[in-house]
Amino acid sequence: MSSSGLISVIVPSYNVEKYISNCLDTILAQTYKNLEIICVNDGSTDGTGDIIAEYSKKDSRIKVISKKNGGLSSARNAGIDAAAGEYIALIDSDDYISEKYCERLLTLINEYGADIARCRGRGVESMDYSEPMSETAPQITVRSKFEALDIFYDGKFYAWYADDAPAVWNCLYRRKIFDGLRFNERLPRNEDESFTQRAIGEAEKVVYTNECLYYYYKRPGSLSYENAKDEYRLYIMKTVYADHQEYFKRKGYEEIRQKNLKAACNNFAEVYLSTKKSEVKKEAVSLFKDYYSEISDKPKNLKLFNFSPKIYSLALKIKK
Repeated sequence: MSSSGLISVIVPSYNVEKYISNCLDTILAQTYKNLEIICVNDGSTDGTGDIIAEYSKKDSRIKVISKKNGGLSSARNAGIDAAAGEYIALIDSDDYISEKYCERLLTLINEYGADIARCRGRGVESMDYSEPMSETAPQITVRSKFEALDIFYDGKFYAWYADDAPAVWNCLYRRKIFDGLRFNERLPRNEDESFTQRAIGEAEKVVYTNECLYYYYKRPGSLSYENAKDEYRLYIMKTVYADHQEYFKRKGYEEIRQKNLKAACNNFAEVYLSTKKSEVKKEAVSLFKDYYSEISDKPKNLKLFNFSPKIYSLALKIKK
């Protein structure tokens, strides 16, 4: 197998015996064949490891890494460290992809001279759904790194299936993006939000297509971030924003850093308003004030919260 044009497909896996075969079948069915498939068994206690081992016997492109359970970020990092490809894709083991996923995203990278190609994903409740072929030409958008970063602050940050969603599974990356960049292993979830903006910061150009090439399986009973405990939500939030702030400050991306500071303050204020727990309120206010102090052009709503969170809360109620 030639290393030129090699795509390393990393599949972190933990207790997914019901789903991993479907995932691997769609990867093996790719129209683009120059792949290495790195399956990271993250300490599974079910039959996942055995299934992966059987697949590796049938196709020499499959490499298996077995490790103690360390979480999704740890498993992804282990796969990245072992990757030999010029390009890297990160596929979750309970999801599946279109047969043209690799070919199409690689074509876009080469055609537009991009460092990251992103496609549309769709949440599905069955593992055999596929998007009907569109009769219209796909819509392609090319953005510079700063244009791509800026879109995270236009109110669409949590539009999960939009092209600006903070996901990593709908992307193909040039290997250089990962030079010195890894997932934060202190984040038990929402690690994509921490990683995506930093990855875009390493790119010169990002290309988007509205073609649906990735299918995200909605597992029954999965815990949503919105329903998580307040302490947990605040921990995730402050860790993600700390990652962003450290990165943007180090890179000298001050305009984006300022937007990130304002977004963080708005979210800390939202936590204060939504929680009934005094300790969470106290920490949210403390975090708000730390971030607020670094904002150069302070918006009126944030000035009011900084002056008095209680008056801010009352003003919102009156406004409604």
